[in-house]
Amino acid sequence: MMRMLRTAAAGIVLVLALASCDVLFMGVFPSSLGQATARADLSAAIDPAAAATFNLAIARSYGFEFVILYSTVGFDSTKPHLVVLSPSLSVQNEYSQSDIPFPFSGNSVFAHLSNGHVVVGNFDGAATSTGLKLIGQIPNLAPPLNGWSIIGAQLPSMAAYAWSSFQVDQTNTMSYKAFLEDWTPSAPSSLTRLVRPIDSAHPQLWLSGAFTNPEDELGNTSLFVFGESGTDTDWFVQIPKSPDLEIAPAAPIFSSGYPTFSKDHLDSGSISVTVDGIVAYDGSARSWIRFTPSNPDTVASLYVANRGSNEKSAFSFSGGYYCIWDPDRRILTRYEDWW
Repeated sequence: MMRMLRTAAAGIVLVLALASCDVLFMGVFPSSLGQATARADLSAAIDPAAAATFNLAIARSYGFEFVILYSTVGFDSTKPHLVVLSPSLSVQNEYSQSDIPFPFSGNSVFAHLSNGHVVVGNFDGAATSTGLKLIGQIPNLAPPLNGWSIIGAQLPSMAAYAWSSFQVDQTNTMSYKAFLEDWTPSAPSSLTRLVRPIDSAHPQLWLSGAFTNPEDELGNTSLFVFGESGTDTDWFVQIPKSPDLEIAPAAPIFSSGYPTFSKDHLDSGSISVTVDGIVAYDGSARSWIRFTPSNPDTVASLYVANRGSNEKSAFSFSGGYYCIWDPDRRILTRYEDWW
């Protein structure tokens, strides 16, 4: 009897200890565990010191989709700056600086759905069944792709192939560059748009994301996400590409009547767009959430516990999966969409 009581007491202590550490059940087994379907250990290819500098993207072109890890930070030139994987996370290409006949630079990925080009920084690659084949360096582009890049307004009357280098400065003015298909500047090549004047009630903003439907080259919808300094708020604004990005009207973005809504507690670096809506990590709920611009208050969620401070994520627009890069372990994991 005494032994049974001691066993029961030990069990109670263990349960209380687990509960106090906030790892009981869902902490040990987060809901995302069941969605994990592939994993790539890249510890042999990527040095520990460089791992946190790698960015993650998923891009589709010419009928092929790729998971892309890339970093332009200078380190061992024999190690890859660019790793291209299939959606099942098999490594297709590894490009070190010695494999690229020009200084690899830039921090943005642009994929054109039908012409087979996937651009990573200043690396112009052709989409093939075996990965990205280096075509060469993007011409007439200084600097290379930086910041956010989206497909331009490719209507018959419009000439923009791509917009890139979106950023917001200290005056809340958003600037960006327009390019033709050969990456020569479009006209006008540089555009600016005041987002919202700064005053006592309206703090400085930063750009958390610029998105468009990558599978609708003739589409005229774009979504911009602006983080608000000193608050935990992100603003989502839908802006028509034509003419509102092509000619940059003078009125501030927040005063132009565009569909706008806000969300709190989001990890700005996690925000992504899929065919099913907007996805982001909610730090207060410690969950991935999904919502649509037409009904942002209706939220689907998946509890995953804490998100790593250096963790990178990327969602396939319509492929039904997402990937997480864990630089501490140098592990890339694929998860299926939970909705």
